[in-house]
Amino acid sequence: MSYGVLSLAQTPPASVPLSYMLTAPVFAIVAAILILVYPESVQNRWSPVMLSVTHLLVLGFAVMVMFGAVQQLLPVLAGVTFNRPRLVSLSLYVGLIFGVSALCIGMFLSNASLFLVAVLFLSVTVAAFFVLMMLGLLRSEANRDSIQGIRLALLSFLVSASLGLYMAAGHSLPEIPLARELTSLHLTWGLLGWIGLLVITVSYQVVPMFQITPRYPKEIVRWLTPFIFLSLVFWSLIEILPNSALSVSWVSVIPKTGVMAGLLTFCLMTLWLQHKRRRKLPDVTLDFFRLALSCMMLAIFIWSLPESWLADQLNREVLIGALLIIGFTLSVISGMLYKIVPFLIWLHLTNQIDMSTRWQKNIPNMKQIIPEVHGRWQFRLHLGTVLVMIAAMYQGEWSIRLAAVLFLMSNLYLLRNLILAVVIYRKVLISQPAGES
Repeated sequence: MSYGVLSLAQTPPASVPLSYMLTAPVFAIVAAILILVYPESVQNRWSPVMLSVTHLLVLGFAVMVMFGAVQQLLPVLAGVTFNRPRLVSLSLYVGLIFGVSALCIGMFLSNASLFLVAVLFLSVTVAAFFVLMMLGLLRSEANRDSIQGIRLALLSFLVSASLGLYMAAGHSLPEIPLARELTSLHLTWGLLGWIGLLVITVSYQVVPMFQITPRYPKEIVRWLTPFIFLSLVFWSLIEILPNSALSVSWVSVIPKTGVMAGLLTFCLMTLWLQHKRRRKLPDVTLDFFRLALSCMMLAIFIWSLPESWLADQLNREVLIGALLIIGFTLSVISGMLYKIVPFLIWLHLTNQIDMSTRWQKNIPNMKQIIPEVHGRWQFRLHLGTVLVMIAAMYQGEWSIRLAAVLFLMSNLYLLRNLILAVVIYRKVLISQPAGES
């Protein structure tokens, strides 16, 4: 991967992506505290605490980071520029904060009024985000396959968000039926569509660039995300039309198998490219990625097993969800943050400071912005969380509490690392001699 294919001069202000990325761990910390206080609720996916925790992690952590990442990626990958990017970013940020907070508190308290507040904030925020990003992509002259992946990820996000908002409205408005049967589609489009497709698309850029691997094969870059997206569409049609010819058992398995095969192809190909990487030095981002891919493959394996093969005490749906959310999504995002945040800080310092001056030599490199040792400690805590989380499905409340403690410590450490990186950025700017910009 060459930096030459990126429009680095188009990068938005540092506050645009960093505000989202620094906020995300706070939601994960709140989720960890809820699990620690109410461990008995974890094995019931419909409990108010479990619903709140799930949305704190998916919306509060994953979507929060991805909102910031997409606003950073579109100018760099596609040359998309937004008028008044700080105002646009702040508006989306505030809407997301209020919407997610109201939704999670409303779920925890089963409060209809808070559900309505959440629906209002999130509807406006999701619509504004989708329209702004898609219009930017339509105006873009870039024709790279990665842009196609972002479009499909955004469409998946719109589907998942629309289903979720409709169900949330059912909790607050008596005129709208509570459609719990849409839950599986909502989760599928959110976790496998929006998050899965965006992670795959971003990986096409960041894995070769930051992990010094060969590039992904052109055929995979071109066809994998459309194949997964179309499989999700077919999957949805079967779920929505249960009495049609599509609901025949062998037919209904085809799109689900297609989605899993596509995700498995991405996992195996990424692991192979990482094995072929040119730089064999230890890299914590690589370890986060390998953990994430392992959790994804384990979730696919468990999904493929007949339910009768699993132990009675094993809650299959909860375990698969935990592997996809904490094991895959949070792992891969945490790993990316340890590359993206230092790179953004280095890039913005380089753009703002006169390259011809001797003072330029004081700009820290990426390893100095977040030292490897700090990312390594957070990885150990996160790995412990995942391992104990799997064991918790068998061992009961004490292991759930232990997983919650590890998860809390992991996200506190992540927040600490990101804050110190921003502190370094501010210190370097403040120490800039007068007259330089």
